Amino acid sequence: MSLNTMVSDIIYAVSLWAIVFIPSSILGGIIGSRITSDDRRVLGSGLVTQILFIALSFFIAYLFKLNNTMTFSISQKSLIICLIASTSLLIVSLIMNYINKKYTTNTDLVPTQLSNEYKTLTILTLLIIAPLGEEILFRGLLEGYLIIHKEPTYVTVIIPALLFMLVHLQPLKKHAILLSEVFITGLLLSYLRTTTNSLIPVIVAHSAMNAGGIITYKLSTIKLSSRKNNKL
Repeated sequence: MSLNTMVSDIIYAVSLWAIVFIPSSILGGIIGSRITSDDRRVLGSGLVTQILFIALSFFIAYLFKLNNTMTFSISQKSLIICLIASTSLLIVSLIMNYINKKYTTNTDLVPTQLSNEYKTLTILTLLIIAPLGEEILFRGLLEGYLIIHKEPTYVTVIIPALLFMLVHLQPLKKHAILLSEVFITGLLLSYLRTTTNSLIPVIVAHSAMNAGGIITYKLSTIKLSSRKNNKL
């Protein structure tokens, strides 16, 4: 494969990604800005954005006849790899979130903030909707396009991981540890997608990573509440 062909494929894949990502993010932000409650604003904006990721990714794939970018079949070998990757990412997420305690207490770093009123919907978003939305867009439409055009593994892995990190740059710019975790996680998820040729392992692994954030957040709030009670 020539360098020009590779560059053209990368530009085309990133363009498809942008067609979905940009309007989804803008519309999600607009809807969020119309909600007065802080908890509802963040949750509503994130929920709409992720749902649009899913809907627009499938629409673009259908429109450009790229349905084979969304593969959900899984073999027994891929299932074993999925379990290993999910367990590993859960452990890594727990460790990284524990190291950077600010992540569990800073309410700007949503969606780790879990209000009692919207706890169920927030957890549902974190564990199901967000992994589905982000993986269908990043590892499905974007990486899937690169895979079906037989790009080298380093291209199919690095490009989605790099964009995955860049979209988390603003909320995590003051937290280098977590930003590096996002990039490394993106590399692992992209490699998992390439090796298994399925979105199921990466969706499950992404969900496991988010579960680590939820567990760490809950443990920190319990610990903080215990300290307050002891002072009283």
